[in-house]
Amino acid sequence: MTCWTTWRKGFTSEEGKETALRAYRLVKGTYAQAAFTGRGAALRGGRWNPKGYPAVYASEHLALAVLEWLAYALELPSLEGYVYFRLQVPDDLIAEVEALPVDWRALPHPSSTQDVGRAFLEGKKALALIVPSVLVPEGWNLVLNPRHPAFPEVMVEGPFPLEPDPRLRALWQRTVG
Repeated sequence: MTCWTTWRKGFTSEEGKETALRAYRLVKGTYAQAAFTGRGAALRGGRWNPKGYPAVYASEHLALAVLEWLAYALELPSLEGYVYFRLQVPDDLIAEVEALPVDWRALPHPSSTQDVGRAFLEGKKALALIVPSVLVPEGWNLVLNPRHPAFPEVMVEGPFPLEPDPRLRALWQRTVG
């Protein structure tokens, strides 16, 4: 698996040591208060968590978070009213997937990736699991465990309004009719 240390940017201690990874989370504004409970992921399940397992998904860049969001845009009634958060996740609390299942990019989400997520969430050895983006495997997403005892150490800024470019709105409108 590709090393993710290139993502480590921006947050350093007074000694010059890197201490946190920046990530971004995008949610509907009406859910901003619950953005870090993991309830939505627990209700539906996701690529890296089975139903019933709370998880919080974030991306290494806001642009990747938007792309991940757009992958589900056809299911959305509107592109309006979304917000994003900037996160700082302590890098010593992040684990990496040791080996990706062969079908990790399959749709619908395969049980193999959910099994990886289940083991991560139940084990509580790490606060976050870093995984490649299915849409752009050179990009990275984080799966955070809101039940991990160190979850309060995640620093959150926001919410900030998401203001998509009009071309994205036009593309969405042409696609959904």
